[in-house]
Amino acid sequence: MKAHPFTSEFLEAMRFHLVELRGELLNQSLRLQQDLRERDNFSSDEAEQSSQMIQEYQLYITQKRIRQLLLEVDSALARLESGNFGFCEETGEPIEIERLLLMPYTRLSAEGAEIRDTAQKRLLG
Repeated sequence: MKAHPFTSEFLEAMRFHLVELRGELLNQSLRLQQDLRERDNFSSDEAEQSSQMIQEYQLYITQKRIRQLLLEVDSALARLESGNFGFCEETGEPIEIERLLLMPYTRLSAEGAEIRDTAQKRLLG
């Protein structure tokens, strides 16, 4: 394993930020679940039924995104514990501090993200 380029204070700040973000995501998820339960009133009007279905689908998509982000946050916390936090999965190099400050759960540096994006574009087409 490479020597860590980040200070212990920076890593602790990232841990705090990730735990805080995890709590916010869990709260959002609970609110969405509650909203979904409260929308359980079925209407006989077709237009209203369609509108309700669209709203429920949007809630479902939002809930799915939150769950995916929770997985990323949990993964970042695990990387912090193992000492692998802040290293790009693609290049093995340290991820830019600015990028980590914006997305503390990121697995890729800017260069690594570009490499993956280019590879995916080649695969798709």
